[in-house]
Amino acid sequence: MKSCIYKCKITHSRIRPKKHYFDYNQIFYAIDLDELAHLSQNIKFFSHNKFNVFSIKDKDYLDSSSNTIKEKLNDWLIQSEHPIHQGRTILLTMPRIFNRIFNPINFYFLLDRDNEYSRAIIEVNNTFGESHLYILNDLTNNGSLKSTSKPKQFHVSPFNSMDGYYNFYLSEIGDEIQTKIELIRDDNLIMYTQLNGTKSTLNNATLIKSIFPSLISNWLTVPKIMINAAFLYFISKLKFHPKPTPISKHTYRSPKQHYTKYIRTKFK
Repeated sequence: MKSCIYKCKITHSRIRPKKHYFDYNQIFYAIDLDELAHLSQNIKFFSHNKFNVFSIKDKDYLDSSSNTIKEKLNDWLIQSEHPIHQGRTILLTMPRIFNRIFNPINFYFLLDRDNEYSRAIIEVNNTFGESHLYILNDLTNNGSLKSTSKPKQFHVSPFNSMDGYYNFYLSEIGDEIQTKIELIRDDNLIMYTQLNGTKSTLNNATLIKSIFPSLISNWLTVPKIMINAAFLYFISKLKFHPKPTPISKHTYRSPKQHYTKYIRTKFK
């Protein structure tokens, strides 16, 4: 079974115009989409498209249609004029816990026959009920990581303009996992977000052990986001950028009823 759990540390580090740093622990779940039925049948506390302690619901990902996640992925690839994916897909996400969803970012690793990947899709959710897909169809090896760059096309933080581009770095899916996203503007590193995780087996015992830390982390992360946003606005005096009208065809209304409805506070 390829599905597993990653105990992760998430780091947000702002370099310019003023330095700011915070981190937190978060449990991510790497789900092989071809194993969803097996997981639902064999793990008591996990369900697919049904209520449970942990659940993955297709409607929470990519759009709110009744299609499977893999079908919706291929729909997006077709719309973007990329080849469809016929192999296995690993979804790195945070599932619903007691039906509450908190997943500001999802990673889709499109595996080939050798269980490696040269393509990935990143689904980002902002605090305005919107989602955006960065389709990384041109990943190349960069040391121990795979990397590519894409223009910034989605408003996430009100303390960043839409200028610049992202450098994406992704590791292989193994005993450890790493992702890093850098925001570059005028050849300067503005900020980065990094995930570092250590693998655990996915079974009933590990799911039970992850319930409490997952709930606590989810509950504490939203206040932490609010506190750091207030610090950036009131103390660091960073410029506030209102949300622009989306122009990318890869931006869409989020199908989720998630944490973002609680933090749509404006500081201006």
